[in-house]
Amino acid sequence: MPLLTATASTLDPGPALIADFERDFALFRQQGGEAEAERVRLIRALAELMQRGRLPHDPTAADQVMATLFAHPLRERCRETFPDLLPRALSLVRKACALPYPEELRVSPWWAAKQRHFMGFCSRLTSPVDLVAFAQCTWLSGSDRRLFDRTRPIHRVILEQLRQLEQAFALCPPLTLPLEDSPYSMQASLVPIHGKNYSNSFLNMLGYALGSVTTIQPRRPVRRVLELGSGYGNLARVVKLLAPDATITLIDLPESLLLCQVYLTLNFPEARITFLDHPDDYARDEARTADFVLIPAQLARAVEGNAFDLTINTGSLQEMPARTVAYFMDLIRQRTDSAYFYSFNYFINARSLLREWSEADQKEESANICPLMDDRWEPLRFHLNPGHLTVDCQGRNWLELLARKLPRPAGAPPRTGGVHGTANPREKGPGVAAPGVEGPGVEDPGMEGPGVEDPGVEDPGVENAPAQEQARQAALHLVREADTFPVFSDPWLERLWRSVWLRPTNDALDRLLGGIELFTLGWSRPNHMFSGRFGSPADETADLATRQRFFEAIEEVRFYRGLLADLEKEPATKSGGESAGHNHLPEPQEYPPPPAPCSNPSDDRSSDYHDGPPHDHESHVFFLTSHGYAADHWFSWVIKALNAHPELLVLLGNEGSRPKYFAERSRKERPDLVRYARFLADVGRTYGGVGDGYSYRAHQMAPLQKAFGERIRFLNLLRHPYCWLRFYVDWRAGNMRMAEGENGPLEHEWRITAHDRFAALGLAPYQKEEVAIWSAYQGMTILDRMVSDATLPPGINQPLEALVRDPERWVRLVSYLTHGRVRYSRELLDRVYAWVWTPFRGEAKKRVVAEEEFALWPEWKRTAFAKLVGKPARDFFTAMGYRL
Repeated sequence: MPLLTATASTLDPGPALIADFERDFALFRQQGGEAEAERVRLIRALAELMQRGRLPHDPTAADQVMATLFAHPLRERCRETFPDLLPRALSLVRKACALPYPEELRVSPWWAAKQRHFMGFCSRLTSPVDLVAFAQCTWLSGSDRRLFDRTRPIHRVILEQLRQLEQAFALCPPLTLPLEDSPYSMQASLVPIHGKNYSNSFLNMLGYALGSVTTIQPRRPVRRVLELGSGYGNLARVVKLLAPDATITLIDLPESLLLCQVYLTLNFPEARITFLDHPDDYARDEARTADFVLIPAQLARAVEGNAFDLTINTGSLQEMPARTVAYFMDLIRQRTDSAYFYSFNYFINARSLLREWSEADQKEESANICPLMDDRWEPLRFHLNPGHLTVDCQGRNWLELLARKLPRPAGAPPRTGGVHGTANPREKGPGVAAPGVEGPGVEDPGMEGPGVEDPGVEDPGVENAPAQEQARQAALHLVREADTFPVFSDPWLERLWRSVWLRPTNDALDRLLGGIELFTLGWSRPNHMFSGRFGSPADETADLATRQRFFEAIEEVRFYRGLLADLEKEPATKSGGESAGHNHLPEPQEYPPPPAPCSNPSDDRSSDYHDGPPHDHESHVFFLTSHGYAADHWFSWVIKALNAHPELLVLLGNEGSRPKYFAERSRKERPDLVRYARFLADVGRTYGGVGDGYSYRAHQMAPLQKAFGERIRFLNLLRHPYCWLRFYVDWRAGNMRMAEGENGPLEHEWRITAHDRFAALGLAPYQKEEVAIWSAYQGMTILDRMVSDATLPPGINQPLEALVRDPERWVRLVSYLTHGRVRYSRELLDRVYAWVWTPFRGEAKKRVVAEEEFALWPEWKRTAFAKLVGKPARDFFTAMGYRL
């Protein structure tokens, strides 16, 4: 039993800041082992004992069991500090449990069995901390995944989660956030790293919050949040820490709200927490201004007509019967103004194989697919089995989705159902409105709230023919765009999936089913459902009959086949292969509008190259602009990754290379852009794309656009200002990689530096040999000039930090630059993304993190930055997602 209290301290790697995770792994390999496994086995055995109802009936004996199992240093203090918290919460929940459920809201039998002895067990607890431990004990409450992975020591799981989160959110590194698990969490589940306590469950919640709240905040403030299926409040806690001013409304079964009431009170003792027991109470001021509003599921309709910046559901839609999924999705889509919707739920699984989808659940009407969307939603994040969220929950396939609700086009009829918006998903609803796409990179137009019209009452007989046709053409465009990506990659799947919401066609459904079959066989990407279940996908002796049965049991397969059967009855909708009219619709502006796919694509869809649309011979030329790359590894990586493709040829940084060898121009001058573009066109005539990297600035592209229009495209690459400045200074302090004895470029930099201005501003003085000081000042001057990039069309500016972590973005941008001619295979993408942290020839291994870089700045440098980089430039960098 001492293992329960000893494990956390034995895993502490020490107070020193450990920058390299491999070192952490080495430390933990020397510790953990059998002690870790024994502790997990012990906790599970005691939890199962309680779950079978074998706790002592004597309250004193029961309390001793709790103290033994959930030993916590704050247990007695919480009992004294919050003496009435448990009785008050139990009283509220008992009252809520007596409320009748609406007919359309069903609790799954699996959850009903979980809750059966819930109240009796909780009434025996004497300390609020015991209730938190109960919620966090996976095998008892089902509300948490804490310590769930019994195949690996939990500290290794946590370290891998941190590694994945750091890669997924490079602009907001989790280790730099002042966040950690709750001090009231089970001590045995916590691993101290860098002075903060982490658990696998907390890092999952942090991943959800970063993928939703932090992703949305640059676009709009997050002040009102609705969470459907709150569990014990662990995600609500993290959301509140990231958005302190937000009012968070939680809807769940009454028993779960008991856990929320206790957990949130412990973690936010000064917070205003309102527990609703009547639907009219939600309109009162105390509910509108509270920090947390707890609403029993029976009163869910109390939120109707209210606006929310964000609605969240994680891990619960997947466990609901079909009618309940339809009930809550109708609440999100039609009965509330939800600007954004974040979901993390099962995707492409055979639920008959999952233990929480019991035989009793199978008798209910199965929720074939979730979440239920419609044409009004535009995905901003769409990831199947994202690594940062599935490190500790393999064995199932998951979809992370963040979608933004689009404004309804003027004159389009309101909708209530759509293709998937009914309890029976094969019933097609009425007309599909035109998509009215508005880019995810653009602020929501002129509003604080979501700006969604009142859904009104729909006349089933109304048919908006122009909107129907536009939606059909948009769906066809998405199907063709999917062809530019590897089969069953995230962008391929997202486009086909979205095309079905717009207007299902035979073509899109056939492709989806074919991709799912490849996924089932393990030929497209890893399938979590097969982990230890059906053997290795590469094993030629694998039971294909078993795999086929699994394929037929997948809910999405049954759903798509049902839609196909419906289309067979409607010949007019079978024109999914038409090619006309797919190029005129507005596109999302987070990236430049992608080109129209080839109208006559190659029959070999595995080809890396398509001839593309019939542009003139210069359309294969493209430019990458920046304010100098200064040997920044990621700027170099872009060029390396492009040249790794056999159909691409890209030159690197000629504005700095040519003056070394040619006397006809100075370092500042550049060749005529139009003539240079034609030169590149000739040099790269046999390539799918030929380009130049960083020889020009974005503001110099006007002659190119005037001469060639859309035939020649360009993108402007950005870097966090602190990181950019670090490389700028290092490049000059290192004499710009010139050979020994050559100092012409450095002399040029000294001559053009604004020495008089720096002196007039009272900046720290310097000598000529103090390159690190005067080049820092000059670099800050250039940073201030970068405000000119703010005038570029949406999508032209691309942050490198986002590009190096998002292969989907890379594929889209290459497709844009090459007019759809060039695409990357999965193998090539994996290869080039393995180079993100690999130094190239002549480079030092140098990882520059913005926050760490700024922390090392001396006072003279911070003062200079404040004086030289003006507010317009700072606002531009902030709008691009950089924190200054």
